[in-house]
This record gives sequence, C-alpha cells and structure tokens, in this order.
Amino acid sequence: MKKNLYCCFFICLGLMSCQKESFNPDPSQTSSTAVNSTLAKVVVTVTENGESGSATCGSGGCSSGCNTGAAKQNNVAYADVALYKNASATEGSDELSRAASGNTGEYGQAVFLDLEPVEYLVVVQTRMGEKSATVKTAAGNTAYVNIDF
Repeated sequence: MKKNLYCCFFICLGLMSCQKESFNPDPSQTSSTAVNSTLAKVVVTVTENGESGSATCGSGGCSSGCNTGAAKQNNVAYADVALYKNASATEGSDELSRAASGNTGEYGQAVFLDLEPVEYLVVVQTRMGEKSATVKTAAGNTAYVNIDF
C-alpha cells in the first residue's frame, strides 16, 4: 500500500514540475487554420433555385406555402469547382493555368486555401450546366463567390 502511495506521489511531483512551456507551446510552433497574411482564401457557394410548397393541397384547403410557386434556394452538393489564374499560362496562348480544383460539400461550399493574391476565373460544373465568374483576391483576405443555377 505504501509503495502505491509513494509511486502516486512521485508521479504527481513529476507532472507538477513540468515547465509551463510544455503545456503552452510557442505560438510560432502551433499550426493554425487562419489565412496566412501573404496568401488568400476563396469560398465558392453553389445554389440552385427550386420551387417551395407541395404539389397538391389537402382536403382542408390550401395553407401557407401550398402551390405558392415561391422561389427557394437549394445548396448544390458535389459540384465540380475549378480556379484558374486569370492570366495566360504562356505568352500568346489562350490556355489558363489551373490553380486549384475540388467539389462542393454537403452545404454547397468549396473552400480553397493558400492561394496567390491574384484574379481567378471560377468555373463550376453541375448536372444543370456550367457557369463561371471572376474573383479578385487580396493577401490575408477571404473572397466569396456565389454561383446560382
């Protein structure tokens, strides 16, 4: 019993003697999800307009939202999104340089980190077709692009 008590005492003493820096590391050593001050971030949101309300009304008559035809925005998941630097890859060429690509997530957003602060052409492809837009980024800032089908 005394051996267990001594072991616990020395373990606690050892833990208490650890330096504060081991529990609070230097901020320059920790990884962060923040945007680097020399790079940019682009958030692309893809939506589509749909019809809200039901197709038929119950025997009790129409209630609010039934066959109103009001437009409703739905997020488009799994759309292909590509970012191209809005400058030709080589002099005299019409070919653009792809900077990043990915898919929208469940909520219709694709996030691109650590980009050069330049102008980009954003191209979105879905089952409804293809659309594009340009976005100009700035160092340390987030640019938002909304594409609606």
